Amino acid sequence: MEGKCRYNCRASAGGTTEVLVDVFIQDHDGNLTRLESLQGITLEQEMLYWIDAYEPTSEDLANIEQALPIKLVEERKHSLEHPEIRVEQEFLFLRWQFLEPSKSGAIRRQPLELYLGANFLLCIHHYPRDEACEVPKELSDFLEDERTPQQSAGQLLYRILLGSLENYWNVSDTLSLDIMSDQEQVFSGDPDEQAVSKLRSYGGRNLELRGLVAAHRQVVRRLVRGDVALIPTETANRFIDVYDQLNGIEIEIQDNNDIITSSYDMELNIISNRLNEWMKKLTIVATIFLPLAFLVGVYGMNFKNMPELGWRFGYLLSWILLLVIGLGMYALAMWLTSDRRIKKKQRKKREASKKEGGRR
Repeated sequence: MEGKCRYNCRASAGGTTEVLVDVFIQDHDGNLTRLESLQGITLEQEMLYWIDAYEPTSEDLANIEQALPIKLVEERKHSLEHPEIRVEQEFLFLRWQFLEPSKSGAIRRQPLELYLGANFLLCIHHYPRDEACEVPKELSDFLEDERTPQQSAGQLLYRILLGSLENYWNVSDTLSLDIMSDQEQVFSGDPDEQAVSKLRSYGGRNLELRGLVAAHRQVVRRLVRGDVALIPTETANRFIDVYDQLNGIEIEIQDNNDIITSSYDMELNIISNRLNEWMKKLTIVATIFLPLAFLVGVYGMNFKNMPELGWRFGYLLSWILLLVIGLGMYALAMWLTSDRRIKKKQRKKREASKKEGGRR
């Protein structure tokens, strides 16, 4: 075992040996051989080779280059953030993103590089094996099943891409539930600052997911076109399923965006209504004190020939007058702004418009 783990194994903290490269070899009868090393392997035309590597070192990459007809190190110089597809003379290069849902709700990306040849598929995961999703394990279980016929490299690629979309659905569905939960709080008419802040963060995550789905759809569109010599037409038609799944996810993302937009509009309407209520109250207060301020201003001029200044009960009468005017103005303002009066006025307008429409 020491010889096999020289290049593709790494010692973990607990003293155990972690295999970083899995090699699956399937013959034309469907029989599967699983190895833990690429040493001594030469590609045979009637065999299918699937190499699954996790966080490979430079030495691991050099061994992969010796076994496969690709320039691996040069390809990895490019950014790992954006999905991409490139057709080379002897292989097809894809950059894909697995998604891993997190408890915090953030979208965690798991970059994956795929190299497809005539009879081989190389997967390079840029994250630890213990963080990997279930897709590689499901694919290895599928190949180890005795009933599985011989697969092509294109069929393995199809299964990996289609399986990766399950987490895209999970992330999108979780985001939809979170958005709808916050929307209910907004529609209740009493949204707090935390709910509004969450809604903004949901909008950013939804936009990020939309960009990822759109970029991956462009990659799959190239596969569906059927102009890649390494992928037969029959296999290329299978990628329509992947394309349709991405379209379905994008529709759900657009629905999420519509919900967020409507929630923002509702929030602005609630704020506007609250502001109108406060303005109405301030208007009532100003209306009440306007005549009072006028009277106080008139009798505050202190001219000598003002007969009211010599009245015995002038001070008491002025207070009574101010209270009567203030209460009268308050009653008038409440009547003018009462919901019952406003609804009655609106009902009369609707009835009048109906009658006018009937005459026409």
